[in-house]
Amino acid sequence: MPTWNTLNEAYDFADNWFLKAARIVADGAHEVVMIPTGPRTFRHEYRQTVAGREWFNQQRQRHQLHPAVYKMMTEHMYRAQDWHQLLLEWPHKSITDPNRLAYTRDEKSAMHNGDSDAKAVVTTIGKYLTRHFPDAPSNLIRDVVAQYTYGGSTAITKELDAMIGAVIHGPRSCMSPRFDLLCDDREQRHPYAVYDPAFGWGMAVRTDTDGMVLGRCLVYASEDVGMGFVRSYKREREYSSSSGADESIEAYLKGLGYTKWGGWPEGVLLMRYELRHGGYLMPYIDGNCQHVEERNDTFRISQYNGFEATNTSGHINAHNCTCDDCGQGMDEDDSYSIGYHGDSSVGPCCIDNYTTVYGRRGDEYYTSNDNAVYVDGEWYHDQYLSDNNIVELANGEYAHSDNAVFIESQDAYYHVDDGDICYAENTNQYELREDCWCCEESGNYYTDDEEPVDIDGAKYHPDHAPETEEATTETAGETK
Repeated sequence: MPTWNTLNEAYDFADNWFLKAARIVADGAHEVVMIPTGPRTFRHEYRQTVAGREWFNQQRQRHQLHPAVYKMMTEHMYRAQDWHQLLLEWPHKSITDPNRLAYTRDEKSAMHNGDSDAKAVVTTIGKYLTRHFPDAPSNLIRDVVAQYTYGGSTAITKELDAMIGAVIHGPRSCMSPRFDLLCDDREQRHPYAVYDPAFGWGMAVRTDTDGMVLGRCLVYASEDVGMGFVRSYKREREYSSSSGADESIEAYLKGLGYTKWGGWPEGVLLMRYELRHGGYLMPYIDGNCQHVEERNDTFRISQYNGFEATNTSGHINAHNCTCDDCGQGMDEDDSYSIGYHGDSSVGPCCIDNYTTVYGRRGDEYYTSNDNAVYVDGEWYHDQYLSDNNIVELANGEYAHSDNAVFIESQDAYYHVDDGDICYAENTNQYELREDCWCCEESGNYYTDDEEPVDIDGAKYHPDHAPETEEATTETAGETK
C-alpha cells in the first residue's frame, strides 16, 4: 500500500518509528541494569547492548532530515519503498546548494572516508523523492520540490536606499514598516539608516525576474573583523507569516567567504541620529550582541555597555516601551492596558481609539471604540452584554434588563417606556399595542382574545361597560 490511511498513522510512523529508529542507529541500544549496593539497596546503570554507528551519528548531529522527505511521509501520507535504506541515507539539504539534496550512498564509503560530508551524494530533490516514493504522482512531487527550492538572483548592495527598500518591501520583520522617524536635522529616516555603508555595512538581496525581493541579509565587512552576517530573512508564501532563514542567500554568502556570526562584533560603528522628540534612531539589532554605546558622533556595538537595542519602535533612550497600535515610544507610566487580560498597551497617542467599558464578568477595562455600546449612561463591551444584564431591543438599541420587557409573540425585547407596547390584563404580560384594544372606561389593555363590549363605537371591558336605558315606544298599547 503506497499511502497511510490517516494522518495520525503517518505521523505516528514518522515520529515514533522512523525518527526513533534513527536515534537507535546513531546512539545504539541500552538497557537498565539494577546493581546491588547493599542488603536492600540498588542503583540503576544504563548499559549499551548494541553499539551505535558513529558515522551515522555525525550525519544526524550535523544535518536535519530534509523537510521535503518528512513532508512526504507525514502530510502527504506516503510510505517509503524501503524506509530502512532511506533512514541510513539520512537525506538533508546540501551544504553547498540549498536547492539540492545530499545523502550518504552507503556505510562503506562513509566509514572509509572518515568525514561523512565529503562523500555525500548531491542530487535534485525531485529525483530523490521519486526514487523513494515511486507511487507518488509527479505533480505532487513537483509541488513539494517547489516549496524547498529558491529561485531568483542574489547580489550585495552597498546603497543605503536599496538596503532600506529591501527591508520595507521584502520579507516581513519588525523593521518592515516605513517608520519615517523625524530626526533632529528635520529629515525623516528609517531605523536601518544607522547601517551606513561608509562603515562597512551592506545587504545581500535576492530578487526574482520581476524585481520582487525574495530574501535579504544584512552583511558587514572590514579588514579588522573580516566578513560576516548574523541573520537572513526569506519571504514566506503568506506575507503575514514570520520570516525564516534564507538558505539560498546564506549559501551564496558563505561561497563568497562570509561567516555566519552569533552577533555583530564589538566596536562595529553605526551612524548616530538624534530624534526630534528625544532619543536616538536605532533598529532592533539581531544576534547576541545587542547593546550600543555613544562614541563621539557615532554609536558602536557593545556586548554589555550602553543602550539595549531591542526596541521594535525604531529608537532608543526616548521611552521605555512602545504603543502596540502605532509603535510610537511612550513611558510605561503613561500607558493604558487594553482588554480584559490587559495583554496589550497603548499610549496617549492612541487612547482616544478606546473606551472604558464594563465587560467580561462585569469587570471594567478599555476596549476598542468599535466594540463599545452606550446603554443608560454607561459603556459596555458588546461581546459581554449578557454578563452585565444588557439586552438588545427590537429596534437594534440596547437597554438594561431592568428597563426592558420581553414580548413573547415577537421573541424580542422592548424598552419599558416604548410607546408601542402595553400591559395586557387578560394575559398578565406585555404585548404590542397594535395587537390589543383599550377599555374606554378603565384604560386597561386587552388582547383580541378578550371580547369587548361595543357601545356607540367605543370598546369596553364587560366589567367596566356603562349601564344603558332600554328605549321604549308605545305601539298598539304594547311597550316595545
